[in-house]
Amino acid sequence: MENQFAETVLEFFHKQEKSVRLGILEYYAFDPPEGMYLFWSASKDERLSENAQKASVILDNFFCSKKNNYVSFELAHRQTAKIFKRLYLDRVTPTYFDYK
Repeated sequence: MENQFAETVLEFFHKQEKSVRLGILEYYAFDPPEGMYLFWSASKDERLSENAQKASVILDNFFCSKKNNYVSFELAHRQTAKIFKRLYLDRVTPTYFDYK
């Protein structure tokens, strides 16, 4: 099931425009307050660029529309964060997101 989830999330990610993909990567480079994605109002988080704020809304909508396929919204974000950190973010330098 985890592999199927990863394939679905990566497929969604690759279908997005470049600015949204960059925003998603930036979003997952940050940890949510209190460690909870459920309570993170990322679309208003001043640490994030405008792209990342918009991407957070797109991701939330994606996960909410797939709610029957995933155990929970929180788990979906946690699993996605692991996937993106492993595949992309561990290879990126800190200045990568300084494109604002």
